[in-house]
Amino acid sequence: MTSGHVRRNGIRLLPGDSKSRKTMVRNRRRWIVTSFVLVISAVAYVDRVNLSVAAPVLTKQFHTNAAVMGLLLSSFTWSYTLLNVPAGMLVDRVRTRFVYSGALAIHVKRDAHV
Repeated sequence: MTSGHVRRNGIRLLPGDSKSRKTMVRNRRRWIVTSFVLVISAVAYVDRVNLSVAAPVLTKQFHTNAAVMGLLLSSFTWSYTLLNVPAGMLVDRVRTRFVYSGALAIHVKRDAHV
């Protein structure tokens, strides 16, 4: 390697080579966004699993039947079904990072009050 060359993540950067730097920044952002989406998906999954694990206790505590618990457990599917199109329209109009950040903030605030 000659002087002035820098290697980062297998990318050879030349002095003043802004294209390589832009590629590195873009790749880093992709990993950050992917990690962010993974965390949000994991939290949503844990919420669904917690509700299904608590279903027998909730049935006894609130004296409900299987039909009511079925409606409660399907509430995640209904919310996805009803909000999928409006969320897609919102993402088309507003930057994706703001929509994800807002959704995460609402989710965290909602979970904090439970």
